[in-house]
Amino acid sequence: MHPIRYLCAVTAVAACAVTASAQTQSQAKVEELSATLRSALQSGTIKDEATQAKVLHALLAAWHETADGDDFATVQAAVDADLAGNAAPPPRALLACLLVTGENKYRAALEHADTTASNDPVYRMKYAAAWKQPLPTAPAATGSATPEGAQILAEIADSYAARPVPEWKSNGAGNSIHDENAWREAARRAAKPFLAHNARSRDTETQLTASYGIAKAVRLGLLPKEDARQAASLYKTGNTGTPASEAAQLLAATEIALAPAAALGRGKTVLVDAWFNSQLRKGLNGEQELFHYKWDDQENSGFSFFGSAFTRYGANLAQLDAAPTAANLHSASVYVIASPDIPVKNPNPHYMDNASADAIEAWVRAGGVLLLMENDKNNSEFEHFNTLSERFGIHFNPVLRNTVEGRHFEQGMLKIPAGAGGIFPDPLTVYMKEICTITVSGSAQAIYRDRGDVLMAVAHVGKGTVWAVVDPWLYNEYTDGRKLPSAYEDFTAARNVAEWALKQAR
Repeated sequence: MHPIRYLCAVTAVAACAVTASAQTQSQAKVEELSATLRSALQSGTIKDEATQAKVLHALLAAWHETADGDDFATVQAAVDADLAGNAAPPPRALLACLLVTGENKYRAALEHADTTASNDPVYRMKYAAAWKQPLPTAPAATGSATPEGAQILAEIADSYAARPVPEWKSNGAGNSIHDENAWREAARRAAKPFLAHNARSRDTETQLTASYGIAKAVRLGLLPKEDARQAASLYKTGNTGTPASEAAQLLAATEIALAPAAALGRGKTVLVDAWFNSQLRKGLNGEQELFHYKWDDQENSGFSFFGSAFTRYGANLAQLDAAPTAANLHSASVYVIASPDIPVKNPNPHYMDNASADAIEAWVRAGGVLLLMENDKNNSEFEHFNTLSERFGIHFNPVLRNTVEGRHFEQGMLKIPAGAGGIFPDPLTVYMKEICTITVSGSAQAIYRDRGDVLMAVAHVGKGTVWAVVDPWLYNEYTDGRKLPSAYEDFTAARNVAEWALKQAR
């Protein structure tokens, strides 16, 4: 496998297609519709299995846009209720519960999923991606122009984009597809009948579903940006007040909310390290897989929500599974290194060395944006890592601060003032547990202090920028809304950091 694993190829939706005002309205609509659909599920008024599946799928999309933990909790409760009643939960929701929680009961249920799961092309794609199997079909083989055609196209595209390019093994006819451009051309051809069908449709749910699918396909680069206008036009349809149409509008609102911001990261790749932190676990397919601070890790340990903070601005995500070199850093605009390994975490750690530090420093000086996220002295390596950070006037001190007892979250509470480092426009209450501290020198500047300790620093080196923080605090456990009280704004902080980093990037 090539050491760089491309996880999400994303291009921008034209900002002119949807105004900033429309973005605000669609975000408010996401929250309003989510609350309505949660209430309907909790009251038991949704009896139809197909409608329930649509509602749960929409709530999962809303959760990724707002990090409202109530959305996922509602999905999980519905899946659990089905399992308790010996009913088959909607397969997409069941799979999501497994990937987020890792609980064996969901895996066991998936192994006994009924045949309807095999008839859902979106589920098949997501399942194959999770089990790292060859993807079973390409968009050209998804069928005729059905009412959900555009949605299926976009969701399948998401699954393809989440795979390393060398692993795109099949197009449904036994032909290898290793060329991303060839696959995208197949998707464009498949999209044409979907667009034609949905343009003629007078059905509200179909129009809203098409709005979602088209907007997402544009954002993924499968359709030209001009088609965003059609997505916006279809979105204005509104809904008929049924749970199915409200679910369709909720899906569409999640994509329309992304449109105005999606130009910032166009053509920029955000690389996450998988070398200095290369921890392994047993994957769903029984083989060892990289996890912990990785874009595709959806459990508490992952960076999937932090990754979505970049993709909402139109950026690509990638993962570096090898030591950094001039060649494999060349295409990256932003490079994230979090919590370098120690033997207790990884029996075969890869320590920072001069060759790696030379390559990273040269890349920064040429215009790269480097995000260094250390950890506390018990969970991370310092001596070797500091040989890199000190080149930029940043020294991580191997100490332990902000210890937290149980759920006493206030012990990890920090208050970031508005304007800190030009990164955080508004004051934020955030959570950082078990952290170190920083000492700055030279041109490096402390941008956030707490109780006299430097917790964030920035250095401008050559044409590039380095941001350092004392904890990899933007991982899912503290950004996806499932654990922390709503007063903590780590999810907002993740978006602030992503926006700032992409603005600095060449």
